[in-house]
Amino acid sequence: LVQDGLTGLLVPPSDPAALAESVITLLKDPSRAKAMGEAGYTQAREKFDAATNARKTFAVYEEIFS
Repeated sequence: LVQDGLTGLLVPPSDPAALAESVITLLKDPSRAKAMGEAGYTQAREKFDAATNARKTFAVYEEIFS
């Protein structure tokens, strides 16, 4: 879901130093943080739109039962 550097920053699990570094990076560059947030929002709307998901689900059913 998160594209590193585009829709957010990925950090290794259980690595608080890496997490802190990423947070500081974004705090120092609010325009980058805003751009990532907007990109993430756009991606979520495109991938998880209810109408689109319903059409895709019905298409799968039609393929299975045809």
